[in-house]
Amino acid sequence: METGLQVFLERSVVGVLRRTAVLLAVLTTTMLGLGVGSAVARPAPMTPLAPASRLLTTGSALTASTPATTPTTPAVATTPNSTVTTTTSTVTTPTTPAVTTTTTSTVTTPTVTTTTPTPPPVTTEGVLLCSGYTACSTGGFTTNGYAANEKTSWWRMYPGDNCTNYVAYVESQVFGVTAPTYLLGDADQWAANAGANGVPIDDTPTVGAVAFWGAGTVGMKRYGHVAIVEAVGPNDSYIDISQSGMGKSDDGYDWERIYAGSTVWEPWPNSFIHFPGANIPQPQAKPVQAPVSWPQVMLSQLTWGTQSSGAANMLLQLPMLG
Repeated sequence: METGLQVFLERSVVGVLRRTAVLLAVLTTTMLGLGVGSAVARPAPMTPLAPASRLLTTGSALTASTPATTPTTPAVATTPNSTVTTTTSTVTTPTTPAVTTTTTSTVTTPTVTTTTPTPPPVTTEGVLLCSGYTACSTGGFTTNGYAANEKTSWWRMYPGDNCTNYVAYVESQVFGVTAPTYLLGDADQWAANAGANGVPIDDTPTVGAVAFWGAGTVGMKRYGHVAIVEAVGPNDSYIDISQSGMGKSDDGYDWERIYAGSTVWEPWPNSFIHFPGANIPQPQAKPVQAPVSWPQVMLSQLTWGTQSSGAANMLLQLPMLG
């Protein structure tokens, strides 16, 4: 803080300087007015003390203190008509490397398994080979073209999904059987009516024969059933039949394999009707060994032997019975 003495001294010095300057100015003006200005040299102007000067007292001595000044940034000299060159700095931003995602796709090749059809097992129960026109046709089992002809009546039978109409169609159109001049009736009447008109009826299955079931047979309706024998197994061990009106499909058509002696569905037929037809395969005749009658002594069967004594004896060679 400033002391009273410092303020007093500052004011006294400033006052003296101001009064002196005023007197010099008045004096100069007066001399100029009197024409003495040329003779009297103009005093050099006095530089006023900076207002901010302070007289400081340190002990008994007076010290002038100049207030601190803030450094001034030197002005930049601008040269007229100078060309200002602007330098453009190119900042290169590092590029982030692209991340490549590799997706590994696993392709599974389906394994194609070729299955060899397994023959139906040997059993006493019937085996369903195919069911329906489409399945039978694509599965290697013929439908004999009945799908396109089922609406026609054959041998005066009821058309459609009907066992008797199907058998009449196949017998006449496939195996070449002439249409009977008599009525066969319902399925359970076929064997009796055909037999009464000279058609062979027996227990031997042959391809093209009609398999016959009478009324009351296991699984059959009261009207009985008839079907076509399509194939016969070795030694009549089984038969493959095609039939209509018994299948589980919508069109009622199927193929069944029936083993000899079967009493469950579908059972072995009661008998077989053998209508004569131009296209019915003739079964091969089985070789029959002729019987040997006793005694059969032929001259060619006589041989001669020799005794130990050398005498010849006629020996009788009996025939061998096979």
